[in-house]
Amino acid sequence: MQLGTGAKDAKEQSQPAAGEGPEAGWATALVRRTADTMAAATFAAVANSKCRVCPVRTSCPVSGQGRQVVEPPTTRRPENP
Repeated sequence: MQLGTGAKDAKEQSQPAAGEGPEAGWATALVRRTADTMAAATFAAVANSKCRVCPVRTSCPVSGQGRQVVEPPTTRRPENP
């Protein structure tokens, strides 16, 4: 739906659903790729325009606010026999 103005009436504009048409499946592929990335053991932190509103910026290494959230594994010393 495109809203009308004082000079033009409102107009209905049709379009195929996200799962139809020449680009069918793009939304499903995007969701699956994002889920796979977020479920991975690690993923790359990348600075972009969304950083200022990112909910995890306080634990992000790219952000100046970031900090380490887990301690690195400690090296165990061999026990004396």
